[in-house]
Amino acid sequence: MNHPVHHLQLQEWKNATQRVLPLRIKESNLVQKCFLKITQFRTQTPEPLNVFGVLARMDNIFPHYLLFMKNILFKGKISRQDKELVVLRLAWTLQCSYE
Repeated sequence: MNHPVHHLQLQEWKNATQRVLPLRIKESNLVQKCFLKITQFRTQTPEPLNVFGVLARMDNIFPHYLLFMKNILFKGKISRQDKELVVLRLAWTLQCSYE
């Protein structure tokens, strides 16, 4: 992917008090660390994207959630354009940065 990624500091988020902090690699266990490193490599970013850091915080349900999301994103009947519109609308509604 050749798109710029904007990493915002916590104080830059309008809804910072409601935000779940992303898990950093140095805080992660082995499974989380592998996930974060793989996603960092696949997105070609200097740090893992915040969305993956938040997902990695899900501990015990994390692997099950990944399977669930894989089925929705890649095997579902919703078009790619509609999925993108949902993500953009949610980011706009929550006044969050879109990665």
